[in-house]
Amino acid sequence: MENLEARARRIVEVWTKKLPVTPGGYAENVTSGWTEEPVTSRTLAAQARLAYTFCHCRLAQPRLSGVAAEAVDGFMRVFWNPGLRGWIHSVSPQGDPEDTTIDTWDQSFGLLALAWDFRVRGNPGSKEAALKALAGLNEYAAAPAGGYLERREGGKAASYPGSPSARRQDPHMHLFEAFIAWHAADPSGPWLEQARAILRLLREKFRGPKGGPLAAYFDADLNPAPGDAGKIRIPGDHYEWTWLLRQYEKVSGDSSVQKDAESLYGFAQNHGKDSGGFAVYAVDEAGNLLDGARLFWPQLEMLKAHTAIYEWTGGAAVREEAEKTIKIITERYLRGDELFCNRIEANGAPEASPTATRLIYHLFVAACEAGRVLSACCA
Repeated sequence: MENLEARARRIVEVWTKKLPVTPGGYAENVTSGWTEEPVTSRTLAAQARLAYTFCHCRLAQPRLSGVAAEAVDGFMRVFWNPGLRGWIHSVSPQGDPEDTTIDTWDQSFGLLALAWDFRVRGNPGSKEAALKALAGLNEYAAAPAGGYLERREGGKAASYPGSPSARRQDPHMHLFEAFIAWHAADPSGPWLEQARAILRLLREKFRGPKGGPLAAYFDADLNPAPGDAGKIRIPGDHYEWTWLLRQYEKVSGDSSVQKDAESLYGFAQNHGKDSGGFAVYAVDEAGNLLDGARLFWPQLEMLKAHTAIYEWTGGAAVREEAEKTIKIITERYLRGDELFCNRIEANGAPEASPTATRLIYHLFVAACEAGRVLSACCA
């Protein structure tokens, strides 16, 4: 039977041929008939994630070189604001600017895609743009309490939607991912120090000085947000950090992060799964369920975390957990038409909605890691 990595690579290749595309970029929602429904704005995050995936897949499938290069060149062409040194949030399907906010979470995916473009085709323009984007972040979005503010409009900082003071760990997690990718591609650059600064935030702010579970929302000073927002703990992010810390160790040689990773992984394993083995969306600090949604992306991050812990420990029990997660992914979320469902409903049925194309990034990385680390694991 085809293993998960081979399946994911085939899915990506099919997508490069069948995804609807307009001057603004690829469709962000696709139905079983390969039509875009509903037709929506093109967002930087989705376009950059697709570009990254095509670049990464190109390493093993050189025939994708043209589509990978065009995906990168395309999002640079329609989203990049040279004056503000950053990518705007969204454009129309025809490529006209819509939301010109420079969102920090978005920037991480632009940086990630450029890192892999530089890695696979040595494009000096990608390195130049990445350095400019980093300079834009540090000039316009650096926060006095540490890390980065959520977004900026023009050269002025703006708040996270819905709260003038809310800040999140999630943009920092994805910047950590991008900085690691850039250090792997460009070891002489400033990337590792940028990653170290975010690691310090993880240890001192996002988890708190006592090393508890990872909070999701914070106030302006990076204290846990007041009210219900401050109670939220997202298991998928715990899993994602587990894998990222393993990648950080590889590029930095800092073995101290294994302890952090094992703690985050342990919380998610003990408190972030339901009776069916699915990773749930949200719990509180004590592990009480807040939102039991069975979204696709946390299952994929759970698999990546299993591979990271397995690399560290070689434990048979971890490998078994990885095999169980692969079974959930392949049997419950993947579809025969090379699309997937975004969530499994409480009654066990797949959600009846178009595939969200931004999620291919989670699937592809998880599948490649399973193939690399757990080569015997099959669908």
